Amino acid sequence: MKLIKRTIAVVVALSVIIGCLYGISSAADKYDIYPIAENHSLNGKIIFLDAGHGKGNLNGAGTYLEHEGNLTIALLVKQNLENCGATVIMTRPDETDVDSYERMALVNKTALQEIRKEYVKNLENTSLETQKAKLQENINEIDELIAVMQTVIDDPELSPKYFNSPWAINTRISSELKRIFEYEACQTIQENMLLLSIHANAATGSGYTSVKGTVTYYLNNTFSDNLKYYTDYAFVDQSIAFSQLIQDNVVNAGNFKDRGLAVNNFFMLRECNMPACLLEVAFFTNSSDRAKLQNESYQKRIATGITYAIQEYFEIYGGIDYLMGDINDDGIISNADVIAIARFLVDLIPEPDLMIADFDNDGAVTNSDLLELARIIVNS
Repeated sequence: MKLIKRTIAVVVALSVIIGCLYGISSAADKYDIYPIAENHSLNGKIIFLDAGHGKGNLNGAGTYLEHEGNLTIALLVKQNLENCGATVIMTRPDETDVDSYERMALVNKTALQEIRKEYVKNLENTSLETQKAKLQENINEIDELIAVMQTVIDDPELSPKYFNSPWAINTRISSELKRIFEYEACQTIQENMLLLSIHANAATGSGYTSVKGTVTYYLNNTFSDNLKYYTDYAFVDQSIAFSQLIQDNVVNAGNFKDRGLAVNNFFMLRECNMPACLLEVAFFTNSSDRAKLQNESYQKRIATGITYAIQEYFEIYGGIDYLMGDINDDGIISNADVIAIARFLVDLIPEPDLMIADFDNDGAVTNSDLLELARIIVNS
């Protein structure tokens, strides 16, 4: 347990408490919180959000268009993640259809820029000339690889020199991309970066309208269609863990059928070397799933579910290790910390409704009220 979980737990508890005080059903759960209150749980983390197909792709059914639905959910997730302190890189920030090559070049370029910072830091902190020379050599090579990815961003027509087709693998990985993958196999990536590609699914064939549910994809080193391309991805275990967290939270948030995890070498998964998954939220060819994909409340619940999954991932792999609830960093959890947490929660209440936290009915919200709020949270 860490402070992230405490923050989530107390915010959920407060939502239930306020709901009861307002006369709202207490059946609300943690996924009904949107947007998530500002906090620091993802400070220093970089999340790549890929909203899949852009405008011009006609995937959809009824009034639902996949490129719009994917972007809507991605932007809601972006707001939540930024509220948690994360830096969010959108591979497609609007309806524009961005080439797959360009999107993955952006991911790899950004990753290399962060890795370069670590090499520069190490260079500044070493006094050994042999180490300095090697580090400078690495920095120079990273700069060259960043330039390669920038070339693809500037002119996607040059991308076949560095990437295989999104639809087929014809050659081994390019020497440039292989070297990028080798640099990406590092602690900086594991502890600070994630890639999530958001899509909606479609079924075909007999009875296709009855197919529904959520599935999340990851790539491993034994997937047969990828064996002739690349088989040394560094973060398979992390990608599986991330995929399961995404799957569980989205299924629960949307009350979708759980179709489990699956392995595939989709372009967005195979063309980088970082913890990554591709989420098919639900089937837009199924009327029940489609209704949820188009419903604002469900869209927000899904976005919050994704946010929780990302927070939970970094609790495991993000190098976060501090005392749960020790707000003032004095090494112990005391009444001062409890009051600080309660004060944070009370500050979330709109001012006209502030007196719902006046538990002793003395006309003011004082420390005694904050302690009572903390007691209610602990017992909830």
